[in-house]
Amino acid sequence: MSFYYILRQTNGSHNYPAINGHSNGFHETDANNDDLKDNEYTNDSDIPSNGCLEIIIQMLISGLSDKELYVRWSSAKGIGRITNRLKKTYANELVLLLCDRIDKVALLACDHCTLQGGCLTLAELARRGLLLPIRLNIVIPIVLKSLNYDEKLGHQTYGHVVRDAACYICWAFARAFNPSDFQSYITDLACMLLCIICFDWSVQCRRAASAALQENVGRQGDYFPHGIDIILKTDYSLIGNTTYCYIELAQSIAKYDVYRYYLIEHLLK
Repeated sequence: MSFYYILRQTNGSHNYPAINGHSNGFHETDANNDDLKDNEYTNDSDIPSNGCLEIIIQMLISGLSDKELYVRWSSAKGIGRITNRLKKTYANELVLLLCDRIDKVALLACDHCTLQGGCLTLAELARRGLLLPIRLNIVIPIVLKSLNYDEKLGHQTYGHVVRDAACYICWAFARAFNPSDFQSYITDLACMLLCIICFDWSVQCRRAASAALQENVGRQGDYFPHGIDIILKTDYSLIGNTTYCYIELAQSIAKYDVYRYYLIEHLLK
């Protein structure tokens, strides 16, 4: 399940409104479909107080490490919906728990399933406004590691599912935070997204990064370095061509001083 699949499921359509050939995510009127469903029942008396809630959340957290992708995605969605009805202090504790789980379990053990599940959950929490700005200092390093993550098992690689989920977080960040809250992290995220767009072998990841980049440029405005010029070059159909990304697009972006070092460093790794 890719980031674009998530957008299709939320939008209920395979046709995206396009800007310069890009998918533009989904309409504002459709973006909150899930949130409207979540808010159909807002009576706190519906929330069980006999310990069942903790058991359910623990089961969902365990589901984030499941081998089946749909289980991980459903668990992330469930955690987001439940947390949306609780106090934000609980969401804050959950973010700390997820970050600790990702750092001490997923990244150290190179477990792409747990890492992708954690990224999907962070994206869901951010999209619903449950990821507080004060926690960006611990979430952003995890996102940067996830954007650069790769895992090889035999002759196959599984890191692309993690990078795709990390792009979903970046897309959610653009919708969740004011430019002033996000300003100090924008350049690093922009550089990593551009490295994915230019050099990632997976077209799914390149297009996910392109969607996240466009969303951030549109919402963060002038804080995103050379944003308008770049999204004109990262056309949805063009970045499906690996030759174009490696040769034409990379050279074009390397002309900007702020991105040149990151692109070269990424190639040398």
